[in-house]
Amino acid sequence: MPIRPSSLRVLAITAALSFAGGASAEIAQTPLTIANAVKPNVVMILDDSGSMDFETLFPTNDGALWWNTDASHRNFFGAEEPGRLNYNNAGNAGATWKKYAYLFPNGTGTGNRSLPDSRHDHFAVPPTLDYAFARSPDYNRQFYNPRIDYRPWNSRGSTTFADATPSAAVSDPVRGGSVIDLTEDLTSSDGNWTFRLHPGMRRADGTVSNGTHDETFTYYPATYYLLVSELITLPWGGTCSQEPPDPQAYEEFIEDTSALDAVDGVDAIAPDGRCLRRYEIKSGNTFPSGRSYAEEMQNFANWFVYHRKRHQALRAGLGSAFDQFGNMRIGTLRINNRDDIVMRDIETERSDLYDDFYALRGSGGTPNREALNFAGSQFDSNDDLITHACQQNYALQFTDGFSNPWTDAGVGNADGAGGALWGSPYADAYANTIADIAAHYYEGPLRGDDFDAGKVPVPPICSGGGA
Repeated sequence: MPIRPSSLRVLAITAALSFAGGASAEIAQTPLTIANAVKPNVVMILDDSGSMDFETLFPTNDGALWWNTDASHRNFFGAEEPGRLNYNNAGNAGATWKKYAYLFPNGTGTGNRSLPDSRHDHFAVPPTLDYAFARSPDYNRQFYNPRIDYRPWNSRGSTTFADATPSAAVSDPVRGGSVIDLTEDLTSSDGNWTFRLHPGMRRADGTVSNGTHDETFTYYPATYYLLVSELITLPWGGTCSQEPPDPQAYEEFIEDTSALDAVDGVDAIAPDGRCLRRYEIKSGNTFPSGRSYAEEMQNFANWFVYHRKRHQALRAGLGSAFDQFGNMRIGTLRINNRDDIVMRDIETERSDLYDDFYALRGSGGTPNREALNFAGSQFDSNDDLITHACQQNYALQFTDGFSNPWTDAGVGNADGAGGALWGSPYADAYANTIADIAAHYYEGPLRGDDFDAGKVPVPPICSGGGA
């Protein structure tokens, strides 16, 4: 497919994002496709939906855990298939489906949870052995992973970010919020600091709840679980290393979690039947990372403050990714707060740009298509973006979920086979998709009344034919 000179290249990235705080590789100062001296525009479309505030990232429809209250199968797994996590295909919480999205019920308000407990959703997963897998990076990809070195955010903005204080870990490094001592037991209290139980869940005393109520737990926050691969025999038969694992082992385990008390090296069972080992970050303990106690606790505290939630991980990733870039103009757009885009020259306004990055939070729906369409319209109408006919323009969209809600973008099936640019594998039979919006603005022309068309340079590799 020939690629024509255009005023907007659009890349829509729809992915569940979890960024580690690792060191950045040496990278080019400008995109490799830039061939002229005019600084290109890059618009970052950032997801600020409510789910970006989640502390969970499971292989479900929105990354949350879904409790099935049906009397025949009250659990987070197995309603459709043994060992697989439940989720409501409709995406809605209700009388049968209860959504669990947090692990630390640290209240609401500035810096704390964006989504308080409601009638059916946004609850925190109880810290019991039944749900140890929720505090394992092998199952919950948002949780602390000792294989990763977590670092504070890049101090490029107006705020300096230092190693978190384990005994006084703040909920959000920009907004503040509640302060938690990660080195001591926590006891949940009233209101939004409690864990909500539903029928079939285990209470703090080990009994099973037959109703819906708030429950107080005392738990050690700096705790994680990792998979065990050793040949360890389980009380009900089978081993930790058997392939494939047996989901029935989880059923046996939650019937009597004390059955593992006599098994050395196994503390819990995951829904798919695999074994988990608990690691408490306490003085005198050893850790699979090889770190000392102080080092492991510092790493956990940095994760808690800077990487615990999806929007915190995204903010960390943005701060790391743009650290070495220059020679471009960058603007940010939040999908739920679609204000006119303000472009920042990264060489002279880097601090303001990083403040834009770090101000992100999560609250609202997921209007991805509306946001991409708005970004395209900004390239066409906002004089702060396109300043030269030869300027290259890009949009990068980051999101953790499906587009919701949706209104007609009015672009139709822009990538349909009838278009001059679009054939296999791009063409499809659907209208007003993200791909259609991208195709519509790619074809342009943008700012057609102000600038001559066809002036945007195209790299030689892209100027010929080919699919």
